[in-house]
Amino acid sequence: MLSFKSTESDAVIWNHVWDRDEIPTAYSFLPSRYERALEKVSYFIRAGVTFSTHDRVLEAGCGDGLVSLSLLSLFDVECHGVDFSENARKCALKAMGESNRYFDFSLADIRNTNYPDDYFDKIICLGVIEHFDPLDALIELRRILKPGGTLILMTPNRLSSGKWQRILCQKLGKWEFGYQTEYTPDELAVLVEQAGLSSQKTEVCLRYRSANHCLQLQLIAIFDQLVNAVMPKWGFYSYVFATK
Repeated sequence: MLSFKSTESDAVIWNHVWDRDEIPTAYSFLPSRYERALEKVSYFIRAGVTFSTHDRVLEAGCGDGLVSLSLLSLFDVECHGVDFSENARKCALKAMGESNRYFDFSLADIRNTNYPDDYFDKIICLGVIEHFDPLDALIELRRILKPGGTLILMTPNRLSSGKWQRILCQKLGKWEFGYQTEYTPDELAVLVEQAGLSSQKTEVCLRYRSANHCLQLQLIAIFDQLVNAVMPKWGFYSYVFATK
Protein backbone atom coordinates (compact mmCIF):
# COMPACT_ATOMS: atom_id res chain seq x y z
CA MET A 1 0.00 0.00 0.00
CA LEU A 2 1.34 3.43 -0.93
CA SER A 3 2.11 5.67 2.03
CA PHE A 4 1.84 9.35 1.14
CA LYS A 5 2.92 10.60 4.57
CA SER A 6 5.61 9.62 7.02
CA THR A 7 3.92 7.35 9.54
CA GLU A 8 5.04 5.48 12.60
CA SER A 9 5.27 2.31 10.50
CA ASP A 10 7.54 4.10 7.98
CA ALA A 11 9.85 5.11 10.82
CA VAL A 12 9.91 1.52 12.13
CA ILE A 13 10.83 0.22 8.66
CA TRP A 14 13.71 2.62 8.12
CA ASN A 15 14.98 2.48 11.67
CA HIS A 16 15.30 -1.29 11.16
CA VAL A 17 17.17 -0.76 7.86
CA TRP A 18 19.66 1.61 9.48
CA ASP A 19 20.10 -0.57 12.57
CA ARG A 20 22.12 -3.21 10.68
CA ASP A 21 25.24 -1.29 9.62
CA GLU A 22 27.62 -3.97 10.96
CA ILE A 23 26.02 -6.89 9.05
CA PRO A 24 28.00 -7.58 5.81
CA THR A 25 24.91 -8.59 3.78
CA ALA A 26 22.80 -5.63 4.93
CA TYR A 27 21.95 -2.58 2.82
CA SER A 28 23.40 -0.34 5.53
CA PHE A 29 26.76 -2.17 5.86
CA LEU A 30 29.18 0.74 6.12
CA PRO A 31 32.14 -0.54 4.01
CA SER A 32 29.82 -1.23 1.08
CA ARG A 33 28.04 2.10 1.59
CA TYR A 34 31.36 3.99 1.52
CA GLU A 35 32.22 2.39 -1.83
CA ARG A 36 28.84 3.21 -3.34
CA ALA A 37 28.94 6.81 -2.08
CA LEU A 38 32.35 7.47 -3.62
CA GLU A 39 31.21 5.93 -6.90
CA LYS A 40 28.13 8.17 -6.95
CA VAL A 41 30.15 11.34 -6.33
CA SER A 42 32.56 10.28 -9.08
CA TYR A 43 29.57 9.81 -11.38
CA PHE A 44 28.26 13.33 -10.61
CA ILE A 45 31.63 14.76 -11.62
CA ARG A 46 31.77 12.69 -14.81
CA ALA A 47 28.22 13.87 -15.60
CA GLY A 48 29.43 17.49 -15.52
CA VAL A 49 28.26 18.69 -12.09
CA THR A 50 30.73 21.16 -10.56
CA PHE A 51 30.96 21.80 -6.83
CA SER A 52 32.31 25.28 -6.14
CA THR A 53 33.98 26.45 -2.95
CA HIS A 54 31.40 27.19 -0.24
CA ASP A 55 28.48 25.78 -2.23
CA ARG A 56 25.63 24.94 0.15
CA VAL A 57 24.65 21.32 -0.60
CA LEU A 58 21.69 19.33 0.75
CA GLU A 59 21.55 15.54 0.76
CA ALA A 60 17.79 15.00 0.96
CA GLY A 61 16.96 11.66 2.53
CA CYS A 62 20.63 11.30 3.46
CA GLY A 63 20.50 8.12 5.53
CA ASP A 64 24.02 7.65 6.91
CA GLY A 65 25.23 10.75 5.04
CA LEU A 66 28.12 9.03 3.26
CA VAL A 67 27.52 10.92 0.01
CA SER A 68 27.89 14.17 1.96
CA LEU A 69 31.05 12.90 3.66
CA SER A 70 32.46 11.82 0.29
CA LEU A 71 31.79 15.31 -1.06
CA LEU A 72 33.51 16.85 1.95
CA SER A 73 36.58 14.68 1.31
CA LEU A 74 36.92 16.27 -2.15
CA PHE A 75 35.43 19.77 -2.01
CA ASP A 76 35.26 22.75 0.34
CA VAL A 77 31.47 22.84 0.47
CA GLU A 78 28.88 23.32 3.21
CA CYS A 79 26.88 20.10 3.53
CA HIS A 80 23.50 19.54 5.13
CA GLY A 81 21.55 16.31 5.43
CA VAL A 82 17.94 15.59 6.26
CA ASP A 83 16.36 12.23 7.09
CA PHE A 84 13.46 11.14 9.28
CA SER A 85 15.14 8.02 10.74
CA GLU A 86 16.73 8.34 14.16
CA ASN A 87 18.88 5.27 13.47
CA ALA A 88 20.08 6.85 10.22
CA ARG A 89 21.14 9.86 12.28
CA LYS A 90 23.09 7.58 14.62
CA CYS A 91 24.84 5.99 11.63
CA ALA A 92 25.65 9.44 10.24
CA LEU A 93 27.10 10.64 13.54
CA LYS A 94 29.20 7.49 13.74
CA ALA A 95 30.49 8.00 10.20
CA MET A 96 31.27 11.67 10.93
CA GLY A 97 33.30 10.69 13.95
CA GLU A 98 35.22 8.03 12.01
CA SER A 99 36.00 10.37 9.11
CA ASN A 100 36.55 13.53 11.21
CA ARG A 101 34.32 15.38 8.74
CA TYR A 102 31.01 16.89 9.73
CA PHE A 103 27.78 18.17 8.22
CA ASP A 104 24.55 19.53 9.67
CA PHE A 105 22.01 16.69 10.10
CA SER A 106 18.33 17.62 10.50
CA LEU A 107 15.90 14.98 11.70
CA ALA A 108 12.93 15.78 9.45
CA ASP A 109 10.87 14.71 6.44
CA ILE A 110 12.15 16.00 3.09
CA ARG A 111 8.56 16.89 2.14
CA ASN A 112 8.38 19.46 4.94
CA THR A 113 11.71 21.02 5.85
CA ASN A 114 12.47 24.17 7.83
CA TYR A 115 14.99 25.57 5.35
CA PRO A 116 14.37 29.04 3.87
CA ASP A 117 13.35 29.58 0.27
CA ASP A 118 16.18 29.60 -2.31
CA TYR A 119 18.73 28.24 0.19
CA PHE A 120 20.78 25.52 -1.53
CA ASP A 121 23.12 25.63 -4.52
CA LYS A 122 22.89 21.87 -5.00
CA ILE A 123 20.40 19.27 -3.80
CA ILE A 124 21.17 15.55 -4.04
CA CYS A 125 18.27 13.12 -3.59
CA LEU A 126 19.18 9.49 -4.20
CA GLY A 127 16.88 6.51 -3.78
CA VAL A 128 14.22 8.37 -1.79
CA ILE A 129 11.17 9.56 -3.74
CA GLU A 130 10.30 6.06 -4.98
CA HIS A 131 9.00 5.29 -1.47
CA PHE A 132 6.11 7.81 -1.45
CA ASP A 133 4.20 10.37 -3.53
CA PRO A 134 7.14 12.07 -5.28
CA LEU A 135 5.56 15.42 -6.17
CA ASP A 136 5.27 16.58 -2.56
CA ALA A 137 9.01 16.10 -2.10
CA LEU A 138 9.98 17.63 -5.44
CA ILE A 139 7.87 20.74 -4.84
CA GLU A 140 9.57 21.21 -1.45
CA LEU A 141 13.02 20.65 -2.95
CA ARG A 142 12.25 23.22 -5.64
CA ARG A 143 11.27 25.73 -2.94
CA ILE A 144 14.59 25.47 -1.12
CA LEU A 145 16.78 25.29 -4.25
CA LYS A 146 18.34 28.55 -5.42
CA PRO A 147 17.42 29.90 -8.87
CA GLY A 148 19.98 28.37 -11.20
CA GLY A 149 20.79 25.66 -8.64
CA THR A 150 21.09 21.98 -9.51
CA LEU A 151 18.98 19.04 -8.38
CA ILE A 152 20.52 15.58 -8.79
CA LEU A 153 17.70 13.05 -8.55
CA MET A 154 17.99 9.26 -8.69
CA THR A 155 15.64 6.32 -8.27
CA PRO A 156 15.81 2.65 -9.20
CA ASN A 157 15.07 2.21 -12.89
CA ARG A 158 11.87 0.44 -13.89
CA LEU A 159 13.84 -1.13 -16.78
CA SER A 160 16.17 -3.24 -14.65
CA SER A 161 16.33 -6.73 -13.21
CA GLY A 162 16.40 -4.95 -9.85
CA LYS A 163 12.63 -4.51 -10.19
CA TRP A 164 12.20 -8.27 -10.58
CA GLN A 165 14.28 -8.85 -7.46
CA ARG A 166 12.11 -6.39 -5.52
CA ILE A 167 8.87 -8.10 -6.62
CA LEU A 168 10.24 -11.57 -5.79
CA CYS A 169 11.43 -10.45 -2.36
CA GLN A 170 8.03 -8.89 -1.64
CA LYS A 171 6.27 -12.15 -2.56
CA LEU A 172 8.63 -14.11 -0.30
CA GLY A 173 8.18 -11.62 2.56
CA LYS A 174 11.87 -10.68 2.46
CA TRP A 175 11.57 -7.07 1.29
CA GLU A 176 12.60 -4.65 4.04
CA PHE A 177 12.12 -1.23 2.43
CA GLY A 178 8.35 -0.74 2.56
CA TYR A 179 6.52 0.71 -0.44
CA GLN A 180 8.65 1.22 -3.56
CA THR A 181 8.04 1.92 -7.20
CA GLU A 182 10.59 2.48 -9.96
CA TYR A 183 10.88 5.21 -12.60
CA THR A 184 12.62 5.46 -15.93
CA PRO A 185 14.74 8.59 -16.50
CA ASP A 186 12.06 9.94 -18.84
CA GLU A 187 9.41 9.46 -16.16
CA LEU A 188 11.59 11.30 -13.64
CA ALA A 189 12.00 14.17 -16.11
CA VAL A 190 8.21 14.48 -16.32
CA LEU A 191 7.96 14.57 -12.51
CA VAL A 192 10.54 17.34 -12.10
CA GLU A 193 8.84 19.40 -14.80
CA GLN A 194 5.49 18.96 -12.99
CA ALA A 195 7.17 20.27 -9.83
CA GLY A 196 8.27 23.43 -11.65
CA LEU A 197 11.89 22.44 -12.29
CA SER A 198 13.64 22.24 -15.65
CA SER A 199 15.07 18.87 -16.63
CA GLN A 200 18.51 19.33 -18.21
CA LYS A 201 19.80 15.79 -18.59
CA THR A 202 18.58 12.22 -18.09
CA GLU A 203 20.73 9.12 -17.87
CA VAL A 204 20.67 5.44 -17.05
CA CYS A 205 23.52 4.32 -14.81
CA LEU A 206 24.62 0.74 -14.24
CA ARG A 207 25.34 -0.60 -10.78
CA TYR A 208 28.99 -1.52 -10.52
CA ARG A 209 30.08 -4.81 -8.96
CA SER A 210 31.86 -4.92 -5.62
CA ALA A 211 33.24 -7.66 -3.40
CA ASN A 212 30.95 -6.31 -0.66
CA HIS A 213 27.81 -6.96 -2.72
CA CYS A 214 25.71 -10.04 -2.04
CA LEU A 215 25.32 -12.65 -4.79
CA GLN A 216 21.90 -11.27 -5.80
CA LEU A 217 23.30 -7.81 -6.46
CA GLN A 218 26.32 -9.26 -8.27
CA LEU A 219 24.00 -11.15 -10.62
CA ILE A 220 21.75 -8.11 -11.14
CA ALA A 221 24.77 -5.98 -12.04
CA ILE A 222 26.00 -8.57 -14.56
CA PHE A 223 22.58 -9.09 -16.19
CA ASP A 224 21.83 -5.36 -16.42
CA GLN A 225 25.21 -4.74 -18.03
CA LEU A 226 24.59 -7.42 -20.65
CA VAL A 227 21.11 -6.11 -21.53
CA ASN A 228 22.33 -2.50 -21.55
CA ALA A 229 24.73 -3.38 -24.36
CA VAL A 230 21.73 -3.76 -26.69
CA MET A 231 19.11 -1.70 -24.80
CA PRO A 232 20.71 1.57 -23.60
CA LYS A 233 17.66 2.51 -21.51
CA TRP A 234 18.14 -0.63 -19.41
CA GLY A 235 20.13 -0.23 -16.19
CA PHE A 236 19.89 -0.17 -12.41
CA TYR A 237 19.64 3.59 -11.74
CA SER A 238 17.60 6.37 -13.32
CA TYR A 239 19.08 9.87 -13.04
CA VAL A 240 17.77 13.30 -13.90
CA PHE A 241 19.74 16.53 -13.52
CA ALA A 242 17.45 19.54 -13.16
CA THR A 243 17.64 23.27 -12.47
CA LYS A 244 15.32 25.92 -11.06
